[in-house]
Amino acid sequence: ISQKDVHTKNDENDIGLWYENLIQSYENDGFEVKEAENTDDWEVSSGARGYFKHDDKSITIRNFRIGNENNEVSVEERLSTLIHEVAHSYLEHDEESISDSKKEMEAEAVAYVICQRLNIETDAGVYISNHLSSEVEDLTDEEQVRDIVVDSVERIGEVSSRILEGIRQG
Repeated sequence: ISQKDVHTKNDENDIGLWYENLIQSYENDGFEVKEAENTDDWEVSSGARGYFKHDDKSITIRNFRIGNENNEVSVEERLSTLIHEVAHSYLEHDEESISDSKKEMEAEAVAYVICQRLNIETDAGVYISNHLSSEVEDLTDEEQVRDIVVDSVERIGEVSSRILEGIRQG
């Protein structure tokens, strides 16, 4: 990820373009992106902002606030969520051998890295910390912790570059 992607000030048009570019890039890879406009379109009961379904290769992004369907989610939040969900698919998080906390930590880290490069505020840092703590809390061997972090860093870097390329080119 290069420094040329960093902007000192974003406007909503830039962010909207990046969002559309990532959707186009992801769909070019054979996946589908849908936006849920209300609870009728939303298939999960949690407060999640989006979800990835491996079986039908689709991502759904929530474009309404729970409890207030007339209030749209900002384009910044939708882009961050889309990056997170695309990361799940590119990181091949359908494997059961990877813990849920590691899956979430890696996807959040990808979203964090890209949003930082694009100067978009995100609360991903808090989530990364929580998921990493959950992943390593039962480990007593420093080498195991190091292996988890090193493996994740490599995967996060590769997927971040791939997604950023999609944002740039569409």
